[in-house]
Amino acid sequence: KKDRLTFGVYLTRGLFAEEFKENEWEFFLGSYVPPQEAGGPAPSWCPADRVQGLHKLRAAFPEADSKWQLSKEDVWQPWASSDACEQNFGQMAMKMSRFQRVLLVQAVRPDRLESALYSFATEVLGVD
Repeated sequence: KKDRLTFGVYLTRGLFAEEFKENEWEFFLGSYVPPQEAGGPAPSWCPADRVQGLHKLRAAFPEADSKWQLSKEDVWQPWASSDACEQNFGQMAMKMSRFQRVLLVQAVRPDRLESALYSFATEVLGVD
């Protein structure tokens, strides 16, 4: 039972490779190192102890800043402090792929990563 989530995520990766854009899976696993550091300061809504994680994500996927509108504190502050952030992407969910939401949770709210992965796998696989 303890390996169900791992199995589900790997099954999702195997059956639905189109859910993962270039370098996302490798970044998730920690095997992709961005070619350069992210520019600019971290958004004010990012917890201080997660700034490095968000910088790595922004460096790996530079389009995230503008596409996900990471500078919008009024959007991201409530998300970052939410008890169930993985379920509270609101309108931003439309601007991110399902796995990109997992990556942001991993970077900023790793305490919610297990739940985010569960939601991702069950949504993609179409199971409860």
